[in-house]
Amino acid sequence: MELLGTRLVFLLFFQLSLSSGALRDFDIRLVELPWRFLQSQILLMVQIQGELYTLLPVTTSVRDPLGQKLFEKTWTAPSEWASGGVSVSANARSLAEEDMVSVLWVKETRMLYGFSLETGDFLWASAEPEDYLNIYGKDTKIAYGKVFSTGVSGIVYCYDAQSGDLLWTYYASDPYTEILWANQWWMAVQFIADGKLYLGHEEHSPIDPRPRGAPYVCLNATTGEEIFRADGLFRQNHWGGSSIMGDSIIATMDAFDQRVYGIGKGPSATTVSAPDDAQPFGTPVLVKGTVTDVSPGTEEYALTARFPSGVPAVSDANMSAWMLYVYKQFERPADVVGVEVVVSVVDPNNNVYEVGRTTSDASGFYLVSFAPEVPGDYNVVASFAGSGGYYGSFAETGITVVESPAATPEPMPTPASAADLYLVPGIVGIIVAIAVVGAILVLMLRKR
Repeated sequence: MELLGTRLVFLLFFQLSLSSGALRDFDIRLVELPWRFLQSQILLMVQIQGELYTLLPVTTSVRDPLGQKLFEKTWTAPSEWASGGVSVSANARSLAEEDMVSVLWVKETRMLYGFSLETGDFLWASAEPEDYLNIYGKDTKIAYGKVFSTGVSGIVYCYDAQSGDLLWTYYASDPYTEILWANQWWMAVQFIADGKLYLGHEEHSPIDPRPRGAPYVCLNATTGEEIFRADGLFRQNHWGGSSIMGDSIIATMDAFDQRVYGIGKGPSATTVSAPDDAQPFGTPVLVKGTVTDVSPGTEEYALTARFPSGVPAVSDANMSAWMLYVYKQFERPADVVGVEVVVSVVDPNNNVYEVGRTTSDASGFYLVSFAPEVPGDYNVVASFAGSGGYYGSFAETGITVVESPAATPEPMPTPASAADLYLVPGIVGIIVAIAVVGAILVLMLRKR
């Protein structure tokens, strides 16, 4: 073995047992790999086919320049392998402390076999065969003490890495029933991070027009619970690179539109307004504004033309459907809910307290009314604390509340004088009497 800078060149020697019990040198090859991959190749560098049915001793080199045999174990394979015609392939391995497992896949029986990378011991075989479609394409990854297995079947199997117990399954169903060979999408593990398993659809020979709704899925690695799923947002590329994540941002190409996207927690913007005129004390004050998504993608003309007032920020529950509507021209979701907005004030006595909270609507608009407690100048702050999809934001405005002016008393009526009380009614009575007498005289003269 020769040390070449940061890389090691070493010789791997495999022996496999035939049914006769004789040993055959199966593979001798020179391998050059980065050091971090060296130990992961134990039991994994050979594709076993034909009549071979027993796993044999493996010798490898380690960092010690003199070389060191890690283990030498012989395992008696299942009896059904003796007839031949089985294909055994290295499927996955992990040197993480909680794993230290290598997994082999037998295509014909659709079974997985786990081996310890510490001792070389056989650990387990899966209790039941996987779906038959996985013989046409298989993807297996190991993390968090679990083996995640999927493929053409579109079913995700999660096994305990030490016991092989099946912990949960997930079906990547095709709601449009456009996949030609199954009711699920062909899935592949993209990456595993932060206790989550990310999967996407890929297919080596797609037929155009391509089936709609290829899913991009994030699962809880422990429970298999769906954290999010976006059908039709990002179709993966079988021949190119898979999606990848760094600094909490996923970068991926979408094979539907051949564009590269960045997915992650985005910035938001909050606005707030209140009446400019002084408000009478005791009168409710109306505060209103918007909360919008200001991620870089929203600045493209295609979006500013459709959302001239900005792209509304929506709840995490609506995010997948909303992103399809915003970026892929899918139908606008009917049940969109915005985000929670909290309105607080700093009153004239420098007391800070909340005066209301609400949820913005599908246009990003919100409003809150409140009754100021004392007259004076108020700072009004509208805050969005943030969510799984957005970072928080806030905005500030002010109002003035004034005491209502004192009411002007109504004028008192002038008291009537004695003349008004006695002379005026008498004069009116005399005038009425004279008018009556005059009318009678006129009538008597007409009769003559």
